[in-house]
Amino acid sequence: MRSWKPSKCRSAWRWAWNATPALALACVLGGCGGGSEWFPLEVGRSWTYTVRTGYVTYVESVRVERSLSVAGKKGYELAGPMGRSRVAWSSGVLRAESLPNARFDPPLPILIADGLAGKRTWSGSLESPEGRFEAKATLEQSPESIRVGVKRFDAVKTRVLLRYGGRRIEALTWYARDAGPVRQEQRTDGDLDVAMELLGGQ
Repeated sequence: MRSWKPSKCRSAWRWAWNATPALALACVLGGCGGGSEWFPLEVGRSWTYTVRTGYVTYVESVRVERSLSVAGKKGYELAGPMGRSRVAWSSGVLRAESLPNARFDPPLPILIADGLAGKRTWSGSLESPEGRFEAKATLEQSPESIRVGVKRFDAVKTRVLLRYGGRRIEALTWYARDAGPVRQEQRTDGDLDVAMELLGGQ
């Protein structure tokens, strides 16, 4: 997980907290409109996660570094050990312009602001250290209750499925109201790459 390779696509989907990657927390933060309750954001806010890859488990944090323009909208840049991500809300959807070592044109939809069941489709280009690829993706979300540690959350589960270069990358993320992403799982061609759970935030 310390370098991005499309065959594993780990850092690309870190929570757009860092994201993951994800998609990079892929991780995904926003701070305007109805989306703020599912992913509250302000400069200086941070989250800490347990990260599991294979037989290795460790702790990582991500911090909202600054606000900036993303595709003409007010957005945010997030930074963590895996790299930086840039996200913004547009027309009620949180979109990622970049995740660690991956850039999307146009920005990739990763969360619908109202927290209700919904679906979005996307097509565009993905740029990585290995080159530029034509890509397609779908975002689907629905309400779902989830337990993380000793806490149970009424959450929104999102599923982002990205296809490019013969690869199939799937990121499942659970967002809790007023807490943001509390769990994420990422798979490449059906194999689990990484799983993350929230330890705390401030």
